[in-house]
Amino acid sequence: MHPLKQYLIDVDEGIQEFSERVGVSRQTLYRIVTKKQMPKPDLARRIVEATGGAVSLEVIYGGDGLRSGVFTRAEDIALDHERLKLAIAISVNHLWGEHKELLGEQVINDAAEATRLIYAALCKFSVQRARPELALAFMPVFKEVLSASTAPPALAEDTAALAQRLYQH
Repeated sequence: MHPLKQYLIDVDEGIQEFSERVGVSRQTLYRIVTKKQMPKPDLARRIVEATGGAVSLEVIYGGDGLRSGVFTRAEDIALDHERLKLAIAISVNHLWGEHKELLGEQVINDAAEATRLIYAALCKFSVQRARPELALAFMPVFKEVLSASTAPPALAEDTAALAQRLYQH
């Protein structure tokens, strides 16, 4: 049972009343207590405040930093480093033309590691049960690498989308 649902039972408060106190719809709160949606950080803080700390952020998001019911093990969000490197290398080779000299072997390795870490963080903060798009993790990495060049900004988006498709197939 979701800890917020248990709290509401313990204090004999209905979902409608509590949702009004924290400023969300009854439907949103219902999705949260049925583990179909995680609260965004701002709402999670309001829940903690409204419960006087009886329902903590750690309890809401799970003690190990990964929310129970969404991703239960670190392996669930782990990305394969070698596949990331390959997807990055192929995407860059295919789309970057004169800018591909920006990515040597070490930069590709670092870019894969940065993408993996960004993706893990996105998974922890995603409010839906579905995993976030991998392209969202590739995007800041490609933008940063391209920032040292005259490449158009859209190139990072295109490369992120292609890298995601390549990684997933």
